[in-house]
Amino acid sequence: IGIATYPDHGCEINSLIKAADGAMYDSKHAGPNQFRHPAGDADLSTGRGGWLSFVDVFRLGVTDVDDQHEQICEQLDRLNVAVSQQEAPKVLLQQLDELVALVAHHFATEEEHMTATGYPQLAEHVREHLALVDEIKHLRQRFTEGGELMVLQWLKDWLIGHVTGPDRLMSEYLLRVSAAGASPPEVPPQSRTEPAPA
Repeated sequence: IGIATYPDHGCEINSLIKAADGAMYDSKHAGPNQFRHPAGDADLSTGRGGWLSFVDVFRLGVTDVDDQHEQICEQLDRLNVAVSQQEAPKVLLQQLDELVALVAHHFATEEEHMTATGYPQLAEHVREHLALVDEIKHLRQRFTEGGELMVLQWLKDWLIGHVTGPDRLMSEYLLRVSAAGASPPEVPPQSRTEPAPA
């Protein structure tokens, strides 16, 4: 058995799993019925940022969508840093609410583009947006009850999956429409998909 604990052996789930995995192999080498804690220093790299970076694979070719994805990545990474540095609960909730506001504005941007261009999967894509908005109230509650790492990892996994899945398909369609001579419109700042109330 390998045992890793927060924050002694890592400041986010991936680091903790990696540390526990290494400790598990150490315990196997030590013989049956053993357990080990990770050897060496904890992975505290998340305290300096870089847990989630906007890399080229996330760039879809629709400028405002890409810019907003990058802003969301940066805010989620800032939230992770704040959690790893054990900022006050009020600060953490403010960071989380700023992230939710960015996501809501991003959803509105996408919905404007999809509506204006007649995107065939509009209804399905909007349902995914609404599902996340509904999930936010549960995540926020879990965040305030000591589940910060779970919420961070869930949001990270959701963002990567959404960008590389539904948003990629949408962006490919928008680029085809633009190439045919109908550019997606400029989007006003108000949100259509509203964040869940705090």
